[in-house]
Amino acid sequence: MSNQHYAPQALLKNFALDTSKRQAYVIKIDLVKLRVKNKTKICLNKEIRAESIKNICSEVNYLNTKFENFDKKFDLIDNQAPSVIKRILSSNDSNKICKFDKEILSKFAAYQYIRGYAARKLVEEISEYLSSTARKILELFNFNIPLLRNDKEHIKESQASLISKADLLIVFLNSLILDIITTKENEPELIIGDSPLLYDATGYGIYVPINPTKCLWFHCQESETPLRSRYLNELQLFASTHHVIARSRETLEDILTNPVSFKELEHLDDSYWKCILETRDSRQCVERQKKLIKSNIEMYF
Repeated sequence: MSNQHYAPQALLKNFALDTSKRQAYVIKIDLVKLRVKNKTKICLNKEIRAESIKNICSEVNYLNTKFENFDKKFDLIDNQAPSVIKRILSSNDSNKICKFDKEILSKFAAYQYIRGYAARKLVEEISEYLSSTARKILELFNFNIPLLRNDKEHIKESQASLISKADLLIVFLNSLILDIITTKENEPELIIGDSPLLYDATGYGIYVPINPTKCLWFHCQESETPLRSRYLNELQLFASTHHVIARSRETLEDILTNPVSFKELEHLDDSYWKCILETRDSRQCVERQKKLIKSNIEMYF
């Protein structure tokens, strides 16, 4: 049995509260998103605690199945990406990213999306829906055949199978422009959640925070202005299922006591992320942006 991280420790350590890189401030999400009338509500434990990074965003045998330890498939990229990120953070001109480094960061981002806990929850929802639908069909026609599996082992196997489909996402990310955005002096520090990659299939903004002041920003040519850290933090909170992590207690306190208001969103251009901030309903926002998503898929694939 091994404790496997669904957000890499090397990335989480960049958000450590001190130079020892052993602890970070954490808000725990007590109940993993309740759906009420198609709205997503997040139940938070509002106590902010300093916790060991070894115990954050991890689970025993997270991607171990009866057949294979799929967690090992991430070893190569987990060894490559930290040195690239470290080089970016120490560079005076962090926006100059060579082709080889961009390929590594694209792969790192794609794999992070696949192994994140949000992907696990999505697979669970789909399996539950398919199992429920199959059950209704069987009852309707009185068929006596085995139902679709919906157990924990099957969920892990289904999530692991996404690894073989990662190449399409890697190609898509690599086709976009990659910039490093830096928080402004009067803005809050960035936080990171247990599903750090904020994925927007329209290509107008895909974000991965890499430390409290810098964030990877994959985007298409038309997208010229990245989201401010305040909005990115709110989206990290929405995307997370177990933890949100920060270097400072004050950053998390601000998120809890001063959420983004509708008035703040008025000046934002229409986009998938604006829709998420307004509605907290990813299905509705995908539907709104469907034409743009379809045109991007046709363009790149």
